Amino acid sequence: MRILKSTAAIAVAGIVLSGCVVAGPSAPPPRPAGPTFAEGNWNQGTLASYVFGNGSFVGTAADTGNKVADGNYRYISNNTIQISSYSSVQQKTIVANCLLVAGGTTMNCTNDSGLNFSLTRA
Repeated sequence: MRILKSTAAIAVAGIVLSGCVVAGPSAPPPRPAGPTFAEGNWNQGTLASYVFGNGSFVGTAADTGNKVADGNYRYISNNTIQISSYSSVQQKTIVANCLLVAGGTTMNCTNDSGLNFSLTRA
């Protein structure tokens, strides 16, 4: 009888312990989504319009609809992007940093030659 009780106690302990699972390291928490403020349509005055999406963009002339620029962009911070663009007009690559200003409807940009320009959300 004593052996039966010991065997039963071991069986119960085994059942209880089988519910304990040793987990490996937990997965890292999901990364918060990055900024997306540049996504969408932007205008450079009445000269050109730009479509930004998924890290690339295309610019077209407002008067002819011809492509004037295309390239890539990346987020530098929550309110700044860096654009690398090939200008069809100037036939060269241009790099610019653009800062989203308060209100979220304008990006003020400075290119690698020191020239300033603005893009306004369409």
